[in-house]
Amino acid sequence: MEARFHRYGVHTTAEMYQLRMEDMRQVFGGIVGERWWKSLRGEIVDLPPIRRSQIGHSSVLAPEFRNYEGATAVVYRMLEKAAERMRHEGYHAQRLEVHIISATEPYWTRHADFLPCNRTRRFIKILGSLWHPTIKTPKSVGVNLQKIMPDADVTLNMFDEPRRVALEDAIDRLNRRYGRTTVTSGTALRATQYLSHERIPFGKPGDFR
Repeated sequence: MEARFHRYGVHTTAEMYQLRMEDMRQVFGGIVGERWWKSLRGEIVDLPPIRRSQIGHSSVLAPEFRNYEGATAVVYRMLEKAAERMRHEGYHAQRLEVHIISATEPYWTRHADFLPCNRTRRFIKILGSLWHPTIKTPKSVGVNLQKIMPDADVTLNMFDEPRRVALEDAIDRLNRRYGRTTVTSGTALRATQYLSHERIPFGKPGDFR
């Protein structure tokens, strides 16, 4: 940022404030400069809506989880959390991506594409088809629900059973009322306490889930 202003002969805050709106647009190369100019003068600036591209979680593994069983429990639990959060925010996903980082082995990742989906049980089956890692010493794992789209844009699958949708809703309500690990899959059970504490994510306040 400093280098950007220096190229235009601006070296102090006072000099930056003296720039005209047109000058600020030139410094930033477009509309962002105009928003900066207005913000510096206390004006309310309407920002464009942010369109999400994915919802997911990643975690650096504690030493006792740096093995196949531990990494498996953590990645499945993170998938459950991401799926519940996606439903809460009103999205469906069309891709699932999972990855592992090791300090001594090459980066490992797999992904699968599918019709729009927001059901945890379906995601777990998809993850199961991908989760055959070759890494023996995992350091961190991550799972992302990608190519997400708003619920309103999704054409319902005529073969999807309403009872399964109702089951997901019931599980979400139980977990919100009695604790986020009240109902979880057996594969993820070992990681429920490990991931029970809250971390502050990068994003809007509604992401604290």
